[in-house]
Amino acid sequence: MIKDSDNPIISVIVPVYNTEFYLKKCLDSLVNQSLHNIEVLIIDDQSDDGSGKIIQEYRQRYKFMKAFSTSKRSLAGGSRNIGLLHARGKYIGFVDSDDWIDTNMYLKMVSLLEDSKADIAICGVMKEYGSPFDAYYKYDYHIENILDGNYAFQLLAHQFNQDLSISPIACNKVYNANFLKRNDFCFITNNYCEDDVFNYQCLSKANKVAITPNTFYHYYQRNNSITHSFSQKHIDDLVYAFEVIKEYLENDGLFETHKKHYYCYFEKCAAFVLNLLILKENNYEAQTKYLRHFFEKSKLVLNISDYLEHCGVQRLRNFFNPLPIK
Repeated sequence: MIKDSDNPIISVIVPVYNTEFYLKKCLDSLVNQSLHNIEVLIIDDQSDDGSGKIIQEYRQRYKFMKAFSTSKRSLAGGSRNIGLLHARGKYIGFVDSDDWIDTNMYLKMVSLLEDSKADIAICGVMKEYGSPFDAYYKYDYHIENILDGNYAFQLLAHQFNQDLSISPIACNKVYNANFLKRNDFCFITNNYCEDDVFNYQCLSKANKVAITPNTFYHYYQRNNSITHSFSQKHIDDLVYAFEVIKEYLENDGLFETHKKHYYCYFEKCAAFVLNLLILKENNYEAQTKYLRHFFEKSKLVLNISDYLEHCGVQRLRNFFNPLPIK
């Protein structure tokens, strides 16, 4: 259990906002990692509950844990950026403060990166509901594999059916720190879609991506989390995220060649937002208001003629079929 933070091989970044009831389980799963040369960077994003007291308790008890805070509320993206500025590890991992990880997650994933020389390693995700008997696999990989980065990039956008699916979630991944620094990757702030932008950019540049068949990450489903409620911000943040992605591609001179990928990825991320709307907003008038706002705002990032040219009418039809719109 004794950790060496003087020469960490991995830096784990934990953004915290008002998670006093879950934080100890999260931090305990990091304290008990089988990998010893580790540092944990905890960033308090202006919590006003008992989270700050817990952070200080762990920071004082474990020297491999360091505490920082944001100057103003900036959501997970801003907190993670502070962590990236202070990280000293060869590899970077992220854990959300209401989740937890298996005790051998980082030993296994660091070993996989060391052996494969990949830029990113990915593990499976278990959705958790508060009981060992009430959980299921969200992402499950059946065999270890080393993917070509361009192929992994296509899987992220769900351009075609395949036995593998790659999520934009940051927390089930470990990144080579030099890869992130070399490309100047960081998170957009105060935005619910920070993972969508970050991993689009990362996978667009990755040379190799390693997949492990292990499911190490436990994703706790809180009723009051941002993925269990809906507001106009979900739509506005989605559109802004794709403005950032489009600008990123245009700056690299890649938007024309990546149009199909861009539109498929928008489709994937929009489906998540719209399904969240339908599931969490039962009022017909409110649904209608939000849908109107979605279609109006989407004009900023979605050229329907281009979409139909690159993705086709059938794909558009299939996009709307699963949505149980009242």
